[in-house]
Amino acid sequence: MGLFSKDITTMDELFTHVLQDIYYAENQILKALPDMIDKAADKELRAGFEKHLKELIEEGHRNATMFGLIYIDLNDFKQVNDRYGHQTGDLYLQSAAERMKQQLRPGDLLARLGGDEFGVLVPVLHHRSEAEEIANRLERCFDETFMIEDYALRGSASIGIALYPTDGLSDDALMSIADAAMYGNKGQKHRASGMPISEIVRVPVQSHD
Repeated sequence: MGLFSKDITTMDELFTHVLQDIYYAENQILKALPDMIDKAADKELRAGFEKHLKELIEEGHRNATMFGLIYIDLNDFKQVNDRYGHQTGDLYLQSAAERMKQQLRPGDLLARLGGDEFGVLVPVLHHRSEAEEIANRLERCFDETFMIEDYALRGSASIGIALYPTDGLSDDALMSIADAAMYGNKGQKHRASGMPISEIVRVPVQSHD
């Protein structure tokens, strides 16, 4: 009888452990699901962006036209997720994307390429200065504080430009040049200030009650 009771106890403990493992696995899946969805969406958006880039290259080759590729990295974005959670980070990304769209011309294309990086395709350019002006507007649009939930959040962006055909004739070459220019811009800001690129600060909005 004692042995039988011991076996029942052991089975109960085993069953409890199995349930705990299942519960833990379900929780891990649920926690990972938003990231999995985000990654799938980012992959689809990036594929569409790269397809459009190839089409612009083909058009540029046929018609001897110039276009621009702009890379944008939200500085110190990881701090937002680490300090305030992914919901706040997602809202910041959405607000930043909406603000950046307002700086573009009709026909320009903005896409999130993954994480905190965005890309802009700027067709039909006549001079590099046109792309630089758009890049300047994109950078300056971060000067104004972002109102996220009940807080004011300040951020900034690093930007790099590549032009077809001046900087490259293939999609890989253009993306590489724009990416290198973006990180060069980030490094220059860091060296100039001697501090982190931007201090992401979540500041409580003053109540008027």
